[in-house]
Amino acid sequence: MSAASRTSFLAARLLFGAYVLLTSFYCLLVYIPFTYHELIEFHLLGWVTAFARLHHFLFWPVFASALATIRGDFRTPTRAAAWAFALFGAVAGFWLALHPLLPSLRNDSWSYLASLLTLLPLLALCVIDVLACWPAIRRVRSASGHDWPAFLASIQAAVFLSGLYFVLTWLHSRSAAEPPFSATERIASLGFSLVSHMVVFLGAFVSVCLARSLAGMSRNPAPLEFLLCVVLAAAAGFAAVRGLILSAVSLSGARADLFALLCGICVASALGGAALRINAGREEEAPNGLLVLLSPLAPPPRFSSAGRVAWIVGLAVATGAITLRASVMDWNYLIQKLTAAAAWVLAFAFFQSTGEARATRSDPLPLLLAGSLFGLAAYGGLE
Repeated sequence: MSAASRTSFLAARLLFGAYVLLTSFYCLLVYIPFTYHELIEFHLLGWVTAFARLHHFLFWPVFASALATIRGDFRTPTRAAAWAFALFGAVAGFWLALHPLLPSLRNDSWSYLASLLTLLPLLALCVIDVLACWPAIRRVRSASGHDWPAFLASIQAAVFLSGLYFVLTWLHSRSAAEPPFSATERIASLGFSLVSHMVVFLGAFVSVCLARSLAGMSRNPAPLEFLLCVVLAAAAGFAAVRGLILSAVSLSGARADLFALLCGICVASALGGAALRINAGREEEAPNGLLVLLSPLAPPPRFSSAGRVAWIVGLAVATGAITLRASVMDWNYLIQKLTAAAAWVLAFAFFQSTGEARATRSDPLPLLLAGSLFGLAAYGGLE
């Protein structure tokens, strides 16, 4: 897959995924009494109201972009699934034209059911990706004995993000005309931020090592490693949706758990499907299942050094701009939290892909795991 094809493919999938998620979350906001009365009825956010009004018009260009990413499947053994997706989407588009969904929603259980059903197109597209590209996963090497890049990526991401948020805190305090921090306070805040980020990323590293160890028990570990990484991504998605988003909009209980679970599964499946497509277009063998899963989130393997520098600088600038702008009016710090979570994932994907390109050594996995677990235990003791 060429760089231009990869970019257009990812842009189309991102557009489709954003449309599906916005539709689902709008339905959920209508279902929750608090957000329905405060946000939907009073049109508190103009862009949300505009999206609901234009939703059925936006469907067709978004659906066309999704079809463009599977256009080759209409002439392959997976054509039945591809044609079923196209036919169902066309029927849904005509139905939306006659009966616009979002403006007609009311504060009832149907809105909650709609929030679940509108997530399923992500899962359907993933099924087509798996049917078309799963054989290519066998060209992925086993990651046994090559855990050093993941460990190094965890450390680098923690250092990068703690430094970034230290600078953002300093910029925010200056713009708000707050009393300046003393040197001791600055060092303490930077140290606490670094330790906190280390805990997050070392925990992720331990989880990846566990997945790789389990995959290593099978005869063909690479596909199983990929699947286990998708499961880890779904679990992370569930935790983010349940702990960050739904708690902020006052939804709890079994229905919150169900929505967060389905959302995590669908988002992780969409990421996995896109990763399979990209891996199927690779000329060389992919290093491991984790790198395959993260490939849609990182620069391509043959990216130049200047391009990689521009990529990570762009991530820092985008994170800073969103964080500083959202700090003026951010309900329950939701936007800032989601921005931080996205920056964590993208930074780890960047440093993981960069580390794999340089990895040539055998890794002392027991030593890496022992150090990670010791760090987690030490942080727990400090708490």
